[in-house]
Amino acid sequence: MEPNRPEGQSGRRPVELPERLRYRPMGVAYQGAMESVFAIALGTGAGWWADRHFDTSPLWLITGATIGFAAFALRLYRLGSTLNASAGEETSPDGDGPE
Repeated sequence: MEPNRPEGQSGRRPVELPERLRYRPMGVAYQGAMESVFAIALGTGAGWWADRHFDTSPLWLITGATIGFAAFALRLYRLGSTLNASAGEETSPDGDGPE
């Protein structure tokens, strides 16, 4: 324990959030949802184009949809971590989300 720190404090500074996250969490949530949906559409569209271009149907379509879905899931995870931090929850020392 450090000598100048009162008992019970973990030593972490409060999470500093950009102004747009402090005052408009619903707007950020809608933005994240739209970005997530477009990630799936963009991945699937790129896969469809690659299949048409290289005549490899459905290999690239499935690959593009999978990559788009992975981007969708990652975006929702990061958005959830950010919104939880803006709600006052402490984050872990590596900044990945709640402990």
